Amino acid sequence: MNKNFLLIIIAILIVVCLVEGYLIKHERDAKIAIAVNSTLQRQNPAQRPQSGGRAPGFVTKGMKFQDSPLFSKAYKIFPVTGSLSGDAKKATTGWNIKTINLSDGSTQVNLVPLEAEDVQQEFIVKPGYSLYFIELNLADDATGIDQNRMDDMGVLVDQNGIVQ
Repeated sequence: MNKNFLLIIIAILIVVCLVEGYLIKHERDAKIAIAVNSTLQRQNPAQRPQSGGRAPGFVTKGMKFQDSPLFSKAYKIFPVTGSLSGDAKKATTGWNIKTINLSDGSTQVNLVPLEAEDVQQEFIVKPGYSLYFIELNLADDATGIDQNRMDDMGVLVDQNGIVQ
């Protein structure tokens, strides 16, 4: 009886973890979609990308990051020589960047929000890869506190600039 009860508890915990992972992914995808839509609405119609009359919905794995409308709002945050650029520091207002060197030569980069409304993001940056931070509106960080929620996210690209 105790063994069956333990198996049921383990199964429930696994299901809860899977659901939580799905919800986090769904929230991140929604965040990306909001960010892109906000950027596209502010662009001059002549600057909007033309792809069959529709702009891409968000940054997707496998696309060339430089072709994304979000690239102009991207700030390289890892790896960097020395400290972050002034704009990158401003863009990451309201976020802590924590790094952990891994045994395979990769680095785990955690983007930890200071505000509960944002979601912590974690990336494994392999040698040759780069991590960018998207900030759609630098003006919202002028006070030293990220005012505009849901517009900040990390994007990992490989050595060829392809989103991972």
